[in-house]
Amino acid sequence: DVNVMYNLGFSYLQTGQYSLSISIFDSVLKYKADFAEAYFNIGLSYFNSGNNTDAAISFKKAIEVKPNYYDSYVNLGGLYLNIKNFEESIKYNLKAIEIDPKNFKAYCYLGLVYYNLNQIQNSIKYLNKAIDLDSTDAVSYKVLALIYQNLGNNEKAKIYFDKTAELEHK
Repeated sequence: DVNVMYNLGFSYLQTGQYSLSISIFDSVLKYKADFAEAYFNIGLSYFNSGNNTDAAISFKKAIEVKPNYYDSYVNLGGLYLNIKNFEESIKYNLKAIEIDPKNFKAYCYLGLVYYNLNQIQNSIKYLNKAIDLDSTDAVSYKVLALIYQNLGNNEKAKIYFDKTAELEHK
Protein backbone atom coordinates (compact mmCIF):
# COMPACT_ATOMS: atom_id res chain seq x y z
CA ASP A 1 0.00 0.00 0.00
CA VAL A 2 1.34 3.43 -1.01
CA ASN A 3 0.34 5.07 2.29
CA VAL A 4 2.14 2.43 4.33
CA MET A 5 5.26 2.90 2.20
CA TYR A 6 4.97 6.69 2.53
CA ASN A 7 4.71 6.42 6.31
CA LEU A 8 7.75 4.13 6.39
CA GLY A 9 9.73 6.64 4.32
CA PHE A 10 8.63 9.42 6.65
CA SER A 11 9.76 7.37 9.67
CA TYR A 12 13.18 6.93 8.08
CA LEU A 13 13.33 10.68 7.39
CA GLN A 14 12.44 11.52 10.99
CA THR A 15 15.11 9.19 12.36
CA GLY A 16 17.85 10.53 10.10
CA GLN A 17 18.06 7.48 7.85
CA TYR A 18 18.07 9.60 4.73
CA SER A 19 19.23 7.10 2.11
CA LEU A 20 16.53 4.65 3.22
CA SER A 21 14.00 7.46 3.23
CA ILE A 22 14.92 8.45 -0.35
CA SER A 23 14.73 4.83 -1.49
CA ILE A 24 11.25 4.32 0.00
CA PHE A 25 9.90 7.62 -1.38
CA ASP A 26 11.30 6.72 -4.81
CA SER A 27 9.34 3.47 -4.59
CA VAL A 28 6.21 5.40 -3.63
CA LEU A 29 6.65 7.56 -6.76
CA LYS A 30 6.71 4.45 -8.96
CA TYR A 31 3.10 3.83 -7.89
CA LYS A 32 1.96 7.42 -7.60
CA ALA A 33 4.06 9.73 -9.79
CA ASP A 34 2.10 12.87 -8.84
CA PHE A 35 2.68 12.55 -5.07
CA ALA A 36 4.14 16.00 -4.29
CA GLU A 37 4.74 15.18 -0.63
CA ALA A 38 7.01 12.27 -1.63
CA TYR A 39 9.14 14.61 -3.77
CA PHE A 40 9.16 17.13 -0.92
CA ASN A 41 10.35 14.53 1.59
CA ILE A 42 13.04 13.34 -0.82
CA GLY A 43 14.12 16.98 -0.94
CA LEU A 44 14.25 17.13 2.87
CA SER A 45 16.27 13.92 2.97
CA TYR A 46 18.79 15.27 0.48
CA PHE A 47 18.92 18.65 2.26
CA ASN A 48 19.46 17.05 5.67
CA SER A 49 22.25 14.90 4.25
CA GLY A 50 23.97 17.95 2.74
CA ASN A 51 23.05 17.39 -0.90
CA ASN A 52 21.63 20.81 -1.81
CA THR A 53 21.61 20.17 -5.57
CA ASP A 54 19.36 17.12 -5.40
CA ALA A 55 17.28 18.73 -2.63
CA ALA A 56 16.53 21.69 -4.92
CA ILE A 57 15.63 19.36 -7.79
CA SER A 58 13.22 17.44 -5.55
CA PHE A 59 11.58 20.55 -4.08
CA LYS A 60 11.11 21.92 -7.62
CA LYS A 61 9.62 18.61 -8.75
CA ALA A 62 7.12 18.84 -5.86
CA ILE A 63 6.17 22.31 -7.11
CA GLU A 64 5.74 20.98 -10.67
CA VAL A 65 3.25 18.44 -9.33
CA LYS A 66 1.60 20.83 -6.85
CA PRO A 67 2.18 24.44 -7.99
CA ASN A 68 1.10 26.15 -4.76
CA TYR A 69 3.09 23.92 -2.42
CA TYR A 70 4.12 26.44 0.26
CA ASP A 71 6.57 24.13 2.06
CA SER A 72 8.57 23.49 -1.10
CA TYR A 73 8.85 27.20 -1.86
CA VAL A 74 9.93 28.12 1.65
CA ASN A 75 12.41 25.24 1.82
CA LEU A 76 13.91 26.34 -1.49
CA GLY A 77 14.12 29.83 -0.05
CA GLY A 78 15.93 28.48 3.00
CA LEU A 79 18.21 26.26 0.93
CA TYR A 80 19.25 29.15 -1.31
CA LEU A 81 19.78 31.32 1.78
CA ASN A 82 22.11 28.65 3.21
CA ILE A 83 24.22 28.55 0.05
CA LYS A 84 24.15 32.36 -0.22
CA ASN A 85 22.23 32.48 -3.49
CA PHE A 86 20.23 35.42 -2.20
CA GLU A 87 18.45 36.27 -5.45
CA GLU A 88 16.91 32.79 -5.67
CA SER A 89 16.12 32.83 -1.95
CA ILE A 90 14.21 36.10 -2.32
CA LYS A 91 12.29 34.73 -5.33
CA TYR A 92 11.15 31.54 -3.58
CA ASN A 93 10.36 33.20 -0.26
CA LEU A 94 8.25 35.89 -1.92
CA LYS A 95 6.32 33.17 -3.75
CA ALA A 96 5.83 31.34 -0.43
CA ILE A 97 4.41 34.55 1.07
CA GLU A 98 2.11 34.97 -1.93
CA ILE A 99 0.76 31.45 -1.27
CA ASP A 100 0.56 31.74 2.54
CA PRO A 101 0.98 35.29 3.84
CA LYS A 102 0.37 34.21 7.42
CA ASN A 103 3.29 31.79 7.73
CA PHE A 104 6.27 33.34 9.51
CA LYS A 105 9.14 31.26 8.09
CA ALA A 106 9.45 32.95 4.67
CA TYR A 107 9.46 36.38 6.37
CA CYS A 108 12.23 35.21 8.70
CA TYR A 109 14.27 33.90 5.77
CA LEU A 110 13.81 37.17 3.89
CA GLY A 111 14.94 39.05 6.99
CA LEU A 112 18.08 36.91 7.04
CA VAL A 113 18.69 37.40 3.31
CA TYR A 114 18.44 41.17 3.62
CA TYR A 115 20.65 41.10 6.72
CA ASN A 116 23.30 39.27 4.67
CA LEU A 117 22.88 41.81 1.87
CA ASN A 118 23.29 44.62 4.43
CA GLN A 119 19.84 45.95 3.52
CA ILE A 120 19.05 46.62 7.16
CA GLN A 121 15.67 48.35 6.80
CA ASN A 122 14.32 45.48 4.68
CA SER A 123 15.75 43.01 7.16
CA ILE A 124 14.05 44.74 10.09
CA LYS A 125 10.74 44.90 8.19
CA TYR A 126 10.66 41.17 7.40
CA LEU A 127 11.95 40.06 10.81
CA ASN A 128 9.30 42.15 12.58
CA LYS A 129 6.64 40.62 10.32
CA ALA A 130 7.93 37.13 11.21
CA ILE A 131 7.64 38.00 14.91
CA ASP A 132 4.15 39.44 14.39
CA LEU A 133 3.13 36.08 12.93
CA ASP A 134 5.03 33.90 15.43
CA SER A 135 6.18 35.56 18.63
CA THR A 136 8.10 32.39 19.61
CA ASP A 137 10.58 32.69 16.70
CA ALA A 138 13.92 33.11 18.52
CA VAL A 139 15.90 33.48 15.27
CA SER A 140 14.13 36.68 14.28
CA TYR A 141 14.64 38.19 17.74
CA LYS A 142 18.33 37.26 17.70
CA VAL A 143 19.00 38.83 14.30
CA LEU A 144 17.12 41.98 15.32
CA ALA A 145 19.24 42.13 18.48
CA LEU A 146 22.41 41.94 16.37
CA ILE A 147 21.12 44.61 14.01
CA TYR A 148 20.31 47.03 16.83
CA GLN A 149 23.64 46.27 18.51
CA ASN A 150 25.45 47.08 15.25
CA LEU A 151 23.42 50.27 14.91
CA GLY A 152 24.52 51.29 18.42
CA ASN A 153 21.00 51.06 19.85
CA ASN A 154 22.02 49.02 22.89
CA GLU A 155 18.72 49.53 24.69
CA LYS A 156 16.74 47.92 21.86
CA ALA A 157 19.44 45.28 21.36
CA LYS A 158 19.14 44.25 25.01
CA ILE A 159 15.36 43.87 24.71
CA TYR A 160 15.78 41.54 21.72
CA PHE A 161 18.69 39.60 23.27
CA ASP A 162 16.65 39.09 26.46
CA LYS A 163 13.67 37.84 24.44
CA THR A 164 15.97 35.50 22.48
CA ALA A 165 17.39 34.05 25.70
CA GLU A 166 13.89 33.61 27.13
CA LEU A 167 12.70 31.73 24.03
CA GLU A 168 15.82 29.57 23.72
CA HIS A 169 15.48 28.38 27.33
CA LYS A 170 11.84 27.29 27.11
